[in-house]
Amino acid sequence: MLRRCAGALDVHDLNDFTSLGIQRYLTRLGETLKPISVHHCFRPLKTFFWWCVEVGLLAQNPVQGITNTRSADIAARARGRRRPPPAARVFHNV
Repeated sequence: MLRRCAGALDVHDLNDFTSLGIQRYLTRLGETLKPISVHHCFRPLKTFFWWCVEVGLLAQNPVQGITNTRSADIAARARGRRRPPPAARVFHNV
C-alpha cells in the first residue's frame, strides 16, 4: 500500500509524505473505489505512519487529522441520513 501511495505521489523519502499529498491520493482512489475500499487503503497507511512516529523515523505524522469517508458514512447512517453523493465523499483534514 505504501509503495502505491509513494508512486502516485512521486515520493522517494519517508519525510516527503505530506498530509495534503495523502489526502489527494485517497481522494483520487475515491473516484474509482467504494468508500470501504478506500478505507481499507487508508488504515495501513495510518498505522504505518503512527508506527514511524513512535519509533522515531518521523517527527510528525502526515495522516494525523485526516478523517475518511467511512466514518462519515457510519455517522450519517446513525443519524438516519443517506450517504453524501460521490462528489461530496472526499477526505478532510481536521
